[in-house]
Amino acid sequence: MSDKARVLVLGGGCAGMATAWGLSSTEALRARFEVTVVQAGWRLGGKGATGRSKRHGQRVHEHGLHIWMGFYEKAFRMAKAAYDAWAPPPGCPISTIEQAFSPHYTVSLFDREGRPTHLSLPPRPGKPWDAPGERTVGDGALARWLEREGIGNLTSLLRDLSGTNRSLRTLTRLGKVIVRGLLRDVLAGGSWEALDEWDLCAWLRHHGADSPEVWDAPPIRAFYNLAFAYPDGRAGFGRGALAAGPALRALLRMLFTYRGAPMWKMNAGMGDTIFVPLFEVMRDRGVRFDFFRRVSNLRTDGRSITVIELERQAQLAAEPYAPLVERPELGLRVWPDAPLRDQIVEIAPEDLEGDAPGAVGLETRQAGEDFDAVVLAIPVPAHATVASELIGASDRFRAMVEHHASVATIAAQIWTSQTLEELGWDGPSTISTNAGGLMGSWADMSEVLEHEAWPGDVKTLLYLVDTAPDEWFEGMDRAEAAELVQDKARAAFEGTRHRFPAIDEPALAAAPGTDDKLACQYYRANISTSERYILTPPGSVQYRLAPDESDFSNLWLAGDWTRTSINGGSVEAAVESGLSAAEAIDGKFTRRR
Repeated sequence: MSDKARVLVLGGGCAGMATAWGLSSTEALRARFEVTVVQAGWRLGGKGATGRSKRHGQRVHEHGLHIWMGFYEKAFRMAKAAYDAWAPPPGCPISTIEQAFSPHYTVSLFDREGRPTHLSLPPRPGKPWDAPGERTVGDGALARWLEREGIGNLTSLLRDLSGTNRSLRTLTRLGKVIVRGLLRDVLAGGSWEALDEWDLCAWLRHHGADSPEVWDAPPIRAFYNLAFAYPDGRAGFGRGALAAGPALRALLRMLFTYRGAPMWKMNAGMGDTIFVPLFEVMRDRGVRFDFFRRVSNLRTDGRSITVIELERQAQLAAEPYAPLVERPELGLRVWPDAPLRDQIVEIAPEDLEGDAPGAVGLETRQAGEDFDAVVLAIPVPAHATVASELIGASDRFRAMVEHHASVATIAAQIWTSQTLEELGWDGPSTISTNAGGLMGSWADMSEVLEHEAWPGDVKTLLYLVDTAPDEWFEGMDRAEAAELVQDKARAAFEGTRHRFPAIDEPALAAAPGTDDKLACQYYRANISTSERYILTPPGSVQYRLAPDESDFSNLWLAGDWTRTSINGGSVEAAVESGLSAAEAIDGKFTRRR
């Protein structure tokens, strides 16, 4: 019998994969831990999962728009380590971290009147995956840095960013309000935590922002949109709820601590660029991946996890399931957009990634027999179902679940036969937000086209995202919800010129013989509990639990819903949480030895 500690990681999104990576990244760790990742459905990635459509020229289908910020040091360094250890297919065009990402410097922010301003941040030394140096990730370090040099830099940077005299005046006034508020509330003997009870716009008004032009200026509204900070799903100026403390810390890190570029775009789907190398490296290092297992219940005796109940969604011809597909025409191994049926004897009829139960069998994992430690890397919106016994046994765990917030998101990917200029956009290739209307945030993601195989002439690829109210989707499954998004997009796009590029049917690219080009694009509604975006409204941070604060002796937590240095939905928060869970598990079992 092995003397390794057996760790079950429940969920294969960014946080779960970071935990498994942290527990398997050295020979010494692999000698101490036997790690298994339990995942519903046929692919890894969580909200970052992607699938290649065989029917549509191996195009990438994403959950939404994923942009990595230049301060995502933990996420980038994990990805870099995976690429360094990976054996890509021969001739793979994305075989290094440098080939996986492209730097991006420009955003386009619309004001209330629908006028865009194009803002560009300058390149900075280094790359976000470089070895760590002096960073300003902790609250104390960030406050010291702000006191030392950030106060003067903030207003000058906002001044340099502005493109018009009007935006110059607005941004300068906004910078002064932020500086004044931070001096009073943080640097003069206060704390960042005191800001957690304030909404960001309300905090700005409290410190002297005297008009919506300032306290709801385009950069502030863009930050609400970046965080999908609309608990009721209705985006727009004057709406939303976002805790000021996490927002301001993230804003300062975005502006002043990035390396190379402020934003980085993936040159193919996030599944291809991130989760393929992570999966293959960890698989080759001995991490086990149990696909087609949906967690249905965590049982507890009040002190620890005793049993994990699973729905087995498929009977496989043989274990383990091999989830990737070779695409020689692309030089890539990719995640398909559906299970590989040649490996499956029987499969559940329900949506494998949704909330509706569906199983061909049941499994249980027993404490002491199958696991010694459990990592709950399933997002908190699902805990009311899968962790109801934990909620009943722990006041802190119950408070965390009761005080969390999340929102449904919608997305569209639009392939066009026209350039951005031909579509009516007179600005640069950009990431844009605040546009208003349906899917008022969008990005030019045309670099992905190089790694797709669409037939015909495709010149531009746009990704569009937004929040949506829950009542839109009441009683619907995810397929029906996606059809509703398509219908709403059709009404918004056809025959109109929105503030983003014109998206009407003649401009669209589609497979030969397609009669309905709008229907041939990709639409998605993220409404299941594991797909909803995690929010940070005022007053919620105090209820978050750190990865090692589950209140159960053999349970650790991992996800952007836990307490981190960010306390908000993001890849970096998820990776930070997962790595922290791995470190805490290693510390506990090392002490035991």
